[in-house]
Amino acid sequence: MKFVPYTKLAGVPNIIVDGAAQDDTVLTISHWPRSATPPEFRADTSTEMVLNYLSTPGADRTYAPRVRAVSNNHFDEDGLCAVWAILNPKRALALRDTLIDVATAGDFHTYRRPQAAKIVFTIRSYADGDSSPLASKLADDDPAGSARYQALLPLLESFLEDTPGFSPFWDAEWSAMRRSINAMHSDEAQLSEMASIDLAVVEAKEPLHWMVLHNQTRCLRVLTALPGGHYELRYRYETWVQFASRQVRPRVDLTPLLPRLQALEQAPVQWLFEGIAKTTPALYPAGPGGRPAPSSLALDRLVAELAAFFQREQDNHDLQWDPYQAQGEANHV
Repeated sequence: MKFVPYTKLAGVPNIIVDGAAQDDTVLTISHWPRSATPPEFRADTSTEMVLNYLSTPGADRTYAPRVRAVSNNHFDEDGLCAVWAILNPKRALALRDTLIDVATAGDFHTYRRPQAAKIVFTIRSYADGDSSPLASKLADDDPAGSARYQALLPLLESFLEDTPGFSPFWDAEWSAMRRSINAMHSDEAQLSEMASIDLAVVEAKEPLHWMVLHNQTRCLRVLTALPGGHYELRYRYETWVQFASRQVRPRVDLTPLLPRLQALEQAPVQWLFEGIAKTTPALYPAGPGGRPAPSSLALDRLVAELAAFFQREQDNHDLQWDPYQAQGEANHV
């Protein structure tokens, strides 16, 4: 088995992991919307799905006989771990828990062990064309991240097994994350949850690291409130993929709420919603150029409007978006 860039798969039977199939794909192993992954391999991350495939006797002969190419249409931590697992099945099965933790930290910003967060930060440092020690190899990378796959696949096992040795590449973001952890355990940040509508409300003095915030709540609709009326409601990535470990409440299109918020608004801003089919769409007040801007609404009023809308519309099938039926956005952003 070898990695083949997504743009060079024409005429090559292939396995696609974590992304979208193309004309010559024989097997897709992906949690993406509309993916046709065999149900017996289903899991939250594509990496865990690959590991389920690898641990199933005879799966390769059943689903991908004589296929020797693996690829993906975008680069991220889940994709990197999934591709590496296909290429290194024995080592991958031995490192199963760590690989799943890294993929989960990368995609959903949750982790079980701090090591997973540090590995994600290391991968991101190496994949950053401006600061990576492999910058020359990443120049002119294609939209599928093929150069990043080719440069980082040989290094991933070292990241997994010698995480402390790569501290120069994870320490800065780890320190930033620790500051958010301290804020969550002080009066600098408060978290409240409305479980009936899957909404978490976070009041903070400054933006919190997503891995800290998401590790603190299972709610998948997250409203962040910063001083001065800076608000953002975001649907988490778990609501875009075909999540498997627990039932996920469907997204609700927030577009019908915009006129109500605009009518209440006294500041020179426009309330925007990025679109129900985006990977992690946000609702927020915007100023010139669509940039986030402060709202005049009090937080309790905004929360009351959101709660009333979700309670009224969350079972409205006409406004719901389902990753098993979706026909919208198909690009990872």
